[in-house]
Amino acid sequence: VKILELELSVVRGRLEAKSIALELTEDAVDLLVSKGYDPAHGARPLRRTVERFLEDPLAEELLRGVLTQGVVEIGVAADKQSLSFRMKGELPLRTGTKEELTEVAAAPKKIAKKRAASKPKTTGLKK
Repeated sequence: VKILELELSVVRGRLEAKSIALELTEDAVDLLVSKGYDPAHGARPLRRTVERFLEDPLAEELLRGVLTQGVVEIGVAADKQSLSFRMKGELPLRTGTKEELTEVAAAPKKIAKKRAASKPKTTGLKK
């Protein structure tokens, strides 16, 4: 855990310049430690684990604009294999399944078809 804290202090230092602070739950720390420890190599893989499970997804969320200045709470995601990120004090975002997202994306086309079908047909001639 001490080695993880050293790795996290480096990440926190870089984020401090952007006015972003990190708060990890105990479960998140446990996940990173369990994923980053290898009996054959000890804690050496921990650096790559922090990159893969924390830094890379965090950077993606920052670039998408989901996370901004303030305190980012980091917990374990529902799949128990990854981390979840949210701004402190905000409700968590729910991302839909692939089917739900496809349905939402297709909705504007369905609405346009219904509108087109309900419009009276005109012949182009004036009365």
